[in-house]
Amino acid sequence: MGNFVCPTTGSSLDTYTCAGQSVWPCWCQSGTYSGTPNSFEQGTCSLSCPAGEYNPGSGCITCDAGKFSSEGSSSCSSCNVGQYSGSASASCSDCPAGKYFVNSATGVESSACSMCTAGTYTSSPASSTCTVCPGDLRLARPHSLNLEPAYSDNEEGSASCSTCPDGEVSPSGATLCSTCPAGYECVGGTTTPCALGQYSEGGSDCGPCEKGHSCPGGTDQVPCRQGSYQPDTSQTKCESCPAGKH
Repeated sequence: MGNFVCPTTGSSLDTYTCAGQSVWPCWCQSGTYSGTPNSFEQGTCSLSCPAGEYNPGSGCITCDAGKFSSEGSSSCSSCNVGQYSGSASASCSDCPAGKYFVNSATGVESSACSMCTAGTYTSSPASSTCTVCPGDLRLARPHSLNLEPAYSDNEEGSASCSTCPDGEVSPSGATLCSTCPAGYECVGGTTTPCALGQYSEGGSDCGPCEKGHSCPGGTDQVPCRQGSYQPDTSQTKCESCPAGKH
C-alpha cells in the first residue's frame, strides 16, 4: 500500500501524523499538533498550541472570552470571579479597585467591570461587590457602644470612603455629610451625645449649659419654664421658685 496523505483541518496547523506506508492517519496527542500537513513524510507531534489556544485532539482552538490557557494546553480555564478576558487570552485581568465584576466574557474593562455607585466603594481589585460606606451607628442608636466613624463619597468608582469633617456626620451609604444634630458633637466622623450639663445647637462642639437653662445631656439646652430658675451654668435641671417669688 502507498503512503497516506495526512489530511488538513482547514487551518495551517495539522493535527495528524502519518508513519511510512500508513493507510490511516494518526491523531496527535492533546495539546500538540503536527507542522507537516499534506505530506508523505512521517509527521511529528512536537509542536504545542500557543497560549490562548488549546488542542483537545482535533487541532488548535482559540479559547473563548472569559477563559485563558497557557502554551501546550489541552483545555481552557475559566477566569476567576472578579476577572475578565477576551478571546485567545493567555491570562485574565482583574477588575480594578473602585469597580466590581459584572461579566468575565469580555475583553473590555468598561463592559466587564462596573463602577461602584456613589456612597459605596471597593478598595481591592477583582471584587465582585461594592461595600456601603459606613455611617455612625451612634446617631441612629444613641446608647450603642459602636462608635464606627461616619464616611461618605459622592463620586462613582471610589476605592475608599472619605471621613466626614468635624461638625458633620453621615448615615450608612451616604454620598454627602450633613450638619451634626443638636445635642451632639461630631469629631472625626464619630457622633457623641453631649454630657450632662452640656449642650450643642448642632454643627458645633458641646459647651456648658447657660444660666436659666437645663441640659439633661444629648440635647440642645432647655429654657427653664415659668415658675423655675437656674442661676448656675452646666446644670441638668431647673429649680422651682420658692414661695412668695416668681
